[in-house]
Amino acid sequence: MQRQAKAVVAAQLAYLEACREDLAYATKRWQLLRRYQERRFLRRQIGRRQTAKA
Repeated sequence: MQRQAKAVVAAQLAYLEACREDLAYATKRWQLLRRYQERRFLRRQIGRRQTAKA
């Protein structure tokens, strides 16, 4: 039981460290472009749903 607990804690620490490294990278232009395109798409979908309900 003690070994399993240590293994879980070690796995959590490794996962959190990987997340920190991932978030530390500067955002690339293509990531921003994709984010903007996703937002635009979702806004259009919401607009279509609202006009369909009216």
